[in-house]
Amino acid sequence: MQCSAAKANNEYKKMKEAIRRKRSLRFGLGDLLVILSFALLLFLSFHPLELGFAAAKKEIQATQRLQTWSETLARKNLHDAFAQFLKTVLQDRRFQLVEKEETGIPLPFVPILQDLDFQYGLSLPALAKKNQGIWIAKERTGNQLWVQTMRPTSDRDPRHPKKRLQNLAEQLKSSRFGKSFPSYWKEVLGTKNIQTFPSGILKQGTYFFVHTLLEERGRMGIGIYAWPGLRGRDGFAAFFFHPGGGVRQTRNMVHAYEGLASFPLPRAGLRRPSSKADHKGEYTGLDGNTWFPIDFHR
Repeated sequence: MQCSAAKANNEYKKMKEAIRRKRSLRFGLGDLLVILSFALLLFLSFHPLELGFAAAKKEIQATQRLQTWSETLARKNLHDAFAQFLKTVLQDRRFQLVEKEETGIPLPFVPILQDLDFQYGLSLPALAKKNQGIWIAKERTGNQLWVQTMRPTSDRDPRHPKKRLQNLAEQLKSSRFGKSFPSYWKEVLGTKNIQTFPSGILKQGTYFFVHTLLEERGRMGIGIYAWPGLRGRDGFAAFFFHPGGGVRQTRNMVHAYEGLASFPLPRAGLRRPSSKADHKGEYTGLDGNTWFPIDFHR
């Protein structure tokens, strides 16, 4: 009897210990909070790194595209072709180059030529796609705009702005630059997932502004900017190519470029007269940002 009682007592103790262990493994609200807190800690620790890697990747892609575009411009000799076109236009003494950029100009209009009545801007993507709107005119004493069209239209203004635009368009299309630029555009944009706007494109979160640059060390040609659509998500830095100066980068902090709400004017990245380039080639640009050269061949 005593043996049976002892055996039963041992079985009872084992069962009680099993119940206690089972209860100790029960998942409660406190355990859930601990797990959630740990998951949040991991997210806050590694998510910024992930965003940083993604932004850096987009900046690398932007510089690679900028390198390809600039090398193709040089290979096709389009800088000299554009300079020759301007030289031909300026033989008409009524025209002169625009020496100072205005601020607050809508992006489709970047003036490069002017006469007594108007300033004239050129949309290179429109030229590439053989669309209307290649040339745009703006009053020098007002804000009215005229856009060049493919079809002849009535020109009631006695200054005949539409006729002037049409003449510029015909000169451009018959020039070596006008004939060569569409093939260049097709070559550098031979990929998908591209959105176009009047003076450039948006590709994978990066804006590219292709514009005419009048003077830099006596050079005339094509300049290209690249900047993030959304700072942080699409990168931080902005990039600038101009003939004679190579590709430069800014950390984009003083005058931050982001999307179409804040975009660079053609001469923004050129050296401010009061700034001297240091031994690394860094200088303060006309926009107040610090611009430094990029060496693709390091």
